[in-house]
Amino acid sequence: MNVYETICREIDARLEKGQAVRLLLDGPCATGKTTLAAKLGDAYDAPVIHMDDFYVPWKEKTPERLSLPGGNADWERFLAEVTEPMLSGGPIVYRPFLPRTQTLGEPVTVEVGRLTIIEGAYACHERLRHGGNLKVKINCSADVRLRRLRLRDPEHYPDFLKLWIPLENLYFSEMAPDDVFDLVLDA
Repeated sequence: MNVYETICREIDARLEKGQAVRLLLDGPCATGKTTLAAKLGDAYDAPVIHMDDFYVPWKEKTPERLSLPGGNADWERFLAEVTEPMLSGGPIVYRPFLPRTQTLGEPVTVEVGRLTIIEGAYACHERLRHGGNLKVKINCSADVRLRRLRLRDPEHYPDFLKLWIPLENLYFSEMAPDDVFDLVLDA
């Protein structure tokens, strides 16, 4: 059974019991989380919220902030704009972070349904994970991830190597080890 089928089986089992599913889909960069989340969102007609919309602007990326596991994510804003409204039944209204301008975009409204998907590294940050009732980590080999990153964003590939991947490694080793997740799957 592949990753998609495994997650669908778990979602279906929970939905059949009448549970609303709040899926937190986490994992290192370039493991296929965004593609998988889009496929799940389409299959279940479910909203997908991206952690990439909740990064800390450069002016706030102090050495102190980045020394914190998961410090690259704006978990304070995510908690206020997504987790708390989602747990109270929504709707969720948030302003996505726009990296090119380092500003927040126009508000996006998301209706909470029987399945809400949150995808991206830092989705299971210790301050956010209580918002999910199905926590899944996607892994894949470092070789595949590096090849995907090189193809996807050659201009920023060196930044991934020296900054973003080490920050993710800190997060997964100290804040989101495998035992935090309901499922740990290899893509």
